[in-house]
Formats: sequence, structure tokens, C-alpha cells
Amino acid sequence: IYTRQHGRLLGRTAPLRDGTFALQSGVDSWFEPEGSFCPIDAPITVELWAFPEHLEGMLWGDVGAAMLLSLDAAGRPQFGRHTTAPEAWVRGNAEAPLVSGRWSHLAGVYTGLELVGYVNGREVCRVHCSGPSGSACMGVGRNPYDQSSIFTGYIDDVRITARALLPPEFGPVNPLLSTPANPGAVDASAAPNP
Repeated sequence: IYTRQHGRLLGRTAPLRDGTFALQSGVDSWFEPEGSFCPIDAPITVELWAFPEHLEGMLWGDVGAAMLLSLDAAGRPQFGRHTTAPEAWVRGNAEAPLVSGRWSHLAGVYTGLELVGYVNGREVCRVHCSGPSGSACMGVGRNPYDQSSIFTGYIDDVRITARALLPPEFGPVNPLLSTPANPGAVDASAAPNP
């Protein structure tokens, strides 16, 4: 998670075995990007790697809900978008839960006509969705609207792209080209940095 001039880290990062760092998300730790830069009426892809310790909570949220990525109470990935014309919530859900203690790649893609959810580069849901949304305050690791729906675990390689990507274009660590354990296994012996 890169924070210099790109947002406010409220909490801590944790070292990974490959020498990089991931957001260690929890009750007192999350990341809030500065400003609002999600396209509201154009294609968008939000993708990230998640290493859940507890299978529930918001991974990526935006108050205007241009894109939402979360886990339900059973650990199943959920993908969402709020449209303003017409006023509606559009949601897609994966059938299978993530595995606690293992990296998984999630991508939410809005094409302009559909909301498509991917887990580890495989399509898990596709629902009709069109119309503008909003974008106000974003949050990684919890709901930015009311600081609820807290995700407990690690989040890494968050990427927002202002177009609808296909799985071969995911990255920087592509789940189709490497195992879900890459961006690195969490080094539990190392203490998180403050």
C-alpha cells in the first residue's frame, strides 16, 4: 500500500516474505485514499489481493458506491455498485467463500452495461448494470461511509483502472500467471511496523 501523497494510513502495514508490505486491516487499521477519483459514469475495474484472517467485511468501498468489494458473513465475495439514474443497488455474489489464511485476488469490473466479479481470475458473477454512480470518500479495509463492516486480514496490490479489464490484464501480480499465494506469504514472525 503506497501512502505518500496518495492517502492516509490509519493503522499499520505488515512485512511480507518477498520484502514488500501489505495493509494489515482490522478494527484500528485501514487506508483512506485522498479525494474522489473513481469514474462515475464510465467503465472501471477495482482489483486487490486479500488474505483474510476473519471471513467478513468490506475490502474496498466508496461512499458513492462506484464499486464495492466485500465478504459476506459466510466469507463469500460480494461485488456491488449503486446507480443514481435509475436509483438502484446492483449486487453480484460468488457462491464459494474465500479461504482464511490464503491470498485471493478479487476484481470488480463495471463495463458500462454489466457488473462482473472475478476471484483469482475466474468469473464468479455477472449482472446487468448501467447508469451513473457517485464517488466521494474511498476506504480500503472497511466501509468508508460509517467505518463499519471491518475486514480483518491483509490487503495488497490495490489497483483502480478507468476501463473494464479482462483477466489477462489484471495485475501487477496476475492471478492467471502466478499462484494466489503470490504477492508473498505473510511473514508471521515479523512484527508489523507502526
